[in-house]
Amino acid sequence: MNNKSLKSFLLLSVLVPTALYLVAGRQLSELFGFARASANVALDDLQRELPREVHDKKREQELATIRQELLDRQVQLTQSKNQISQLRKDLTLLADSLDRRQRLLSEAYPVLERATQEHLTKVTFANQEMPIAEFQRELDDLLARQEREEKQLTIKQQGLDRLQQSERQAEEALADMRRALDEAEQEVDILVARRSQAEVEAKTLEMAAAVSGNTRLGDEAVAGSVARLRDEVTGIESRNEARRLNAPAGTTTGSNRISRQWNRLEALKAIRDKQDDNRGETTERATVPQPTSAEVVSPSTESTTPTADTATTTLNGADVRIEIRGK
Repeated sequence: MNNKSLKSFLLLSVLVPTALYLVAGRQLSELFGFARASANVALDDLQRELPREVHDKKREQELATIRQELLDRQVQLTQSKNQISQLRKDLTLLADSLDRRQRLLSEAYPVLERATQEHLTKVTFANQEMPIAEFQRELDDLLARQEREEKQLTIKQQGLDRLQQSERQAEEALADMRRALDEAEQEVDILVARRSQAEVEAKTLEMAAAVSGNTRLGDEAVAGSVARLRDEVTGIESRNEARRLNAPAGTTTGSNRISRQWNRLEALKAIRDKQDDNRGETTERATVPQPTSAEVVSPSTESTTPTADTATTTLNGADVRIEIRGK
């Protein structure tokens, strides 16, 4: 599209809505209001769609602009202070000049009064002799200058008072502006830090949710595996129990015999433990140990004519040999 076509398109985009409003009997101000509202809505939408980096950069530029403005006003205030200081010096010099002239005029009063009363043609003033007419002209010049400078002193003093008041107001305004800028910068820093922490927290929560979901899936898988293993163990144990119940008679008798031998051994062991306990109590009551009427033969004692029943069984995966001996 060349420049001519672009200009024509822009012209039509402006003229067509204007013509429609004029034909519809509407005012152009209403059209401008709609255009302004549309521009505001479009600008708001554009701001919302802008990435975060653009908003951060814009905020930094705005803060930098305020800092520069604060610096410029501080420079202006410094210049104003310098001008006020110079004005104070000028007022001091003017006041000194007025004071000296006032003393001079006060000294001229008795001289002029004596010359007037005595009708003198010459007077001596400030170590100078001059005609009375020249002395009078000199006094008139001094009085006019004194009056003019007194007015200047009054005006400058009033101006100095206003400048000093303005200076105090400017200092207070700059102090408020500096505090507002500091508060804004601190709030921006805090909000940026909170945003970073919130982002980290959001990522952490997302990770926790993801891990929680994976854990539940893993728990379900493990639960299924455990259930299958439980069924398998139960099945094997059930089959073993069925085989044990359906075992041949000889096998069952052998198993019962082994069980009786084990029970017998446990009963004898309990009787021996009880006898040992009784012997210990008798020993504690007697001053001299008394021999017992029976003697328990340890498993390592050899017998000349032993008789023993021997059986072998399996306990905790190991073969155990049980022998019950008697004389």
